[in-house]
Amino acid sequence: MTLQPIRNALGAAVLVGVAVVAGCGTDPGSSAFSVAPSNFGSKDDPPPRPETKEQCDACGGIWAVHGLLPSESCICPAKDAGERCMDGRQCVGLCLVKEDAEFYVTEHSDPPRGFYVGTCSPYDVTFGCHRVIPSDIEERLPLPPKEASLELCID
Repeated sequence: MTLQPIRNALGAAVLVGVAVVAGCGTDPGSSAFSVAPSNFGSKDDPPPRPETKEQCDACGGIWAVHGLLPSESCICPAKDAGERCMDGRQCVGLCLVKEDAEFYVTEHSDPPRGFYVGTCSPYDVTFGCHRVIPSDIEERLPLPPKEASLELCID
């Protein structure tokens, strides 16, 4: 299926999203997706992670303790922050969908099939639990709402 009709149907749509499939307290065996680092943030092969505060300052990042590890590290602003996305490959970081997302129905079946539209995350690494659109989902669209995004927790 070509995605051009889906992309054309978006027009000036509001960009928000929802659906839980895997992660954050759910049974990983029930996931429709493989939750692996390679499934997220693959746009344009970003530069290596800053390893010092000076390198972090150079990317305009935040040098602090992030997540559960007690050591300081850097998160850099993503150059595509806030851009629309339909697939995790389209973002440097994650393709995030909001809680009140509209599900765009392209096939009126039972259940209906379609997609969510998200926005690229503000940083190249996003800690915490978020609803995301994984990489390589475009090839599987349209999907039922419960498979079109997933919840991912990064600690």
